[in-house]
Amino acid sequence: MACAQLVRRAFFPLDEQLALLPGCLTPLLQDHLARLGSWMPFAQAAALLGSFSHTLVSESTAQRHTETIGLAYEAVQLAEVERIERDWPDVEQGPHKLVLSADGAMVPLLGGEWAEVKTLVVAEVGELVERGQERVVPTHNLSYFSRLSDAETFQRLTLGELHRRRLETAAHVAAVSDGAEWIQGFVDYHCPKAQRILDFPHAAERVCQIGEAVLGSGHVALAAWQKRQLHQLKHAGPSETLATLRRFAADHLDHPVIAEIWPIWTNAGPRWSIRAFRQLAGQSAVGWSRVRISWWWKRG
Repeated sequence: MACAQLVRRAFFPLDEQLALLPGCLTPLLQDHLARLGSWMPFAQAAALLGSFSHTLVSESTAQRHTETIGLAYEAVQLAEVERIERDWPDVEQGPHKLVLSADGAMVPLLGGEWAEVKTLVVAEVGELVERGQERVVPTHNLSYFSRLSDAETFQRLTLGELHRRRLETAAHVAAVSDGAEWIQGFVDYHCPKAQRILDFPHAAERVCQIGEAVLGSGHVALAAWQKRQLHQLKHAGPSETLATLRRFAADHLDHPVIAEIWPIWTNAGPRWSIRAFRQLAGQSAVGWSRVRISWWWKRG
């Protein structure tokens, strides 16, 4: 009986031609694992990959692949930012109307610490449609960009995504936010002529906070006062509401809550209007999802 020849480890000759990556996973499985690992805990990602592909991987493998691919993609994005800053390439014509929104969310880190991850979402704006009793402006083709960074760094790193979405060529741009000061600086940097929109829920939240600061959270008249102000804000417009709040809180401007909120509404002479997406849609309409309040800054 013949004996098998001795074997040794070697590189498969078609690795480069087939674009195979180190490890036991094919490029497609590595892509699937990284997507799962960015969506759910690594142990669950490994188990789900196994149930779909009958390929067993450990939790540590899922974490290693996800983080490695994430770092590689981050390097690609940074290289694109540097290329744009260096060459300032021409931007091809893009969509006529774009809407962007930036926000921050606190996420848990190792060791019980928390940090703010900032996210940018960009979407194209459709035409005005009727949905039940409401006229809305739909959005589509959404893309997202997130980073754990300070506001100035985030502002720079989003340059690649906004260049890819061809923001510079859009005739109309709306910027939806909760009114945070860092977001106003973000819009000033990337699209200073954008229509600035403060969504109604955040405007309502600030109105209610002012009422609680002045009257007290347990005051018997607080709920009725808040209801009147929000009705006025939604149906009569923000000008009257701001005037009412100015008189209401005049003797409490040093209260920590009011001291934080008031500069957002008064610095640089902001002008409010319930115009929402009037310019974007070409008609007087209620706009994107929760959007109700347009915020315009006087300049010059």
